[in-house]
Amino acid sequence: MRNGNIPVTVQRWVDANPHIVESIHTEIDGYSEHGDWSIWCYFKPGWIWQGEVHQIHEALARDFLEATQWITKCNCDNCQLEATL
Repeated sequence: MRNGNIPVTVQRWVDANPHIVESIHTEIDGYSEHGDWSIWCYFKPGWIWQGEVHQIHEALARDFLEATQWITKCNCDNCQLEATL
């Protein structure tokens, strides 16, 4: 990613999935050879990516959108606790 703007295609996905997205931002973190910027998307309780983490972190919109296909429901202890608060 060349700048700190959230790509239009990513923003469209976020807007279509408010039940999943807690927050999204970009930051300079040197994550990829594609540029210094990357996208961080944190999920609301009850969602997980590849059964591992409650977020997506990618440098390219293409990679971010591909990663969204691996978001699934989660009932880990943390998600269950958050749901009761």
